[in-house]
Amino acid sequence: MHTAIKYLFIVSLLFSTAACTTGPANGSVSAAEGDQVLLADSDGRLLLLNIANGHKRVLSQPGIYRPADSIGPVHLWAPIRLSPDGQWLAVPQLDSQGTWLINLDGATQIKLCSGAVNLIWSPDNRQIAFYDPNSASPETLYLQDMIGEEGARPLARLNGKILALAWSPINPQIAAAYSLDPTQAQIALRPWEGLMEIALINVSSGEIEKLAQAPAASTEATAWDLAWSPDGREVWHLKERISLPVDTSPPRPLAAEPLSQWLTVETGEADPVLSPDGSRVAWVVVNDAQSGASLWLADIQHPETRTVIVEGLGPVAQLSWTQSGQAIVAAGVQDALAPVWRITPATGEATRLVDNVYFVGSLWDLQYRSTNIAVGVSLRPLPVPDIATSWLTWTADGLGFSFEYPPGWKIWDSSQMITLSSVVFERLGGWASLSPEDLLITFSKIYVSSQDEWLNENVRSIGGRLQDMVIAGRVGLCWRQNTQAIREDCFVPLEGNAILVIHKYPADSLYDEVFRRIITSLQF
Repeated sequence: MHTAIKYLFIVSLLFSTAACTTGPANGSVSAAEGDQVLLADSDGRLLLLNIANGHKRVLSQPGIYRPADSIGPVHLWAPIRLSPDGQWLAVPQLDSQGTWLINLDGATQIKLCSGAVNLIWSPDNRQIAFYDPNSASPETLYLQDMIGEEGARPLARLNGKILALAWSPINPQIAAAYSLDPTQAQIALRPWEGLMEIALINVSSGEIEKLAQAPAASTEATAWDLAWSPDGREVWHLKERISLPVDTSPPRPLAAEPLSQWLTVETGEADPVLSPDGSRVAWVVVNDAQSGASLWLADIQHPETRTVIVEGLGPVAQLSWTQSGQAIVAAGVQDALAPVWRITPATGEATRLVDNVYFVGSLWDLQYRSTNIAVGVSLRPLPVPDIATSWLTWTADGLGFSFEYPPGWKIWDSSQMITLSSVVFERLGGWASLSPEDLLITFSKIYVSSQDEWLNENVRSIGGRLQDMVIAGRVGLCWRQNTQAIREDCFVPLEGNAILVIHKYPADSLYDEVFRRIITSLQF
């Protein structure tokens, strides 16, 4: 079946899971100007809302995007993707009945596939790659040219169900993460961990180059877990915090200065969000059911300037800055109908823009996330410590211990975790891979029913390299992978069936002697 479509150099054909239709020519439609957010109404129609004037434009027919119809968290493993030129939405239907291509003027809507596929755009808009997680072959990666009349073709068949894709910003390569049976593990796995492999697929030949295996702590993998570094030289798995150089270098740990530790407050359900220029952070504090939520704002360079800019909001689970940085959009949970608010940070004015909608996201944020290119950050090294001199002492009252640390090093202390670092992240919220010249240590506590049983099941019996270490009169265990080790873990039994968990990044660091002095200085 062939259908001519105005404004597009495309034809529609082969509506099947493995054969998507062709798509838009690059630069064919201009998006509307201004700060806009993508919503869906209760009938499943996608809407584009201009938050400056409240104008809504209907983009699709009913039933296209209705989270109430979803089977599981479809928006996480098959999300809406905005094309690199900002003109086209690729929309997996949440009841898994199709995937649609919709332009932002609302004039064109094409059914690409009969299933809800996870797809990514090429940086030049000319191709998409996709897989169908609900099909009989979720391990098959397809490639579709978006100009011309040819249908999708299989590009590569991987060794397991595909979990996430990311297209290289500089080379004709696609990074793929896919699940493996744990019996194929070349690394040690804990009882709760699954196994995944990360590989590169050549877009021209379909050739597969395996990079590394890694634990998969959760079966609820999302499409945003896999990303490229901004320079295209490393593949990053954000959830598992692993950096894989595309050359022959070994894997590295991936780190970021967390917003939650910077805030050191209970932020409620909505994640803290940075302004587009990285200078301000906004977060929600839930007071109580009667008074609702309050929105807080702080300057990154002056955290003591935290102020409440609006109070009495209803349930807020999502925050998003506008591209201009002049407003913040607040909304409810992604799978429930709720109002959407515009908050002006400069004045504290809160305007209720619309009721009973699903909030998908701001267009500028959606466009950036759709590239699967992570925010990178530079690292500034702190002074090299002198082992022979006196150090400072940090007392963690919330966790019940103290330790010595080198003067000048950075500490983040929250109620749940302490992080000690030999480097400063030049931007909050950005990612960087750690080299052997760096050291980052985290301290946290867990509580178990039996320390011996937990340590036997999760440390002693899983393989890897084990070493006993006496810390403040207690016999602890330090563990690491035999191969591809990106961190070292130490476990110290405490009173009341508590275990102190220490993570050291990277596993092999030029600061190994410094690390030993830090952990042997622990006092409880």
